[in-house]
Amino acid sequence: MTAQPARPPRLDTARRFRPLVLPALAASAGVFIGGVPGFLLAFTAAVVAVDRALDFGGTRMIGADTAFTRLVRRRAGGLSYLADDTGWAASAPRRRLGVML
Repeated sequence: MTAQPARPPRLDTARRFRPLVLPALAASAGVFIGGVPGFLLAFTAAVVAVDRALDFGGTRMIGADTAFTRLVRRRAGGLSYLADDTGWAASAPRRRLGVML
């Protein structure tokens, strides 16, 4: 096995900040435009930059879906049916839920 040469730190930094380039350009355009349209553009750019910096994209949802699927497969026996015609469930007190007018 051959050792891979280490990447220069400049390339890693460029790759890390690549998702923030478009929001930075939009924010600077918003400052240049000024007024209400400029404010809206700069605000939208700031929100997009925070979203990209925190990585709230689809990757977290895909990870959550994968973790849920893994847990469901690992669960032994699946869900059990609770019969409410016999046993403690049949004699449990009932009450109405919801808004009472």
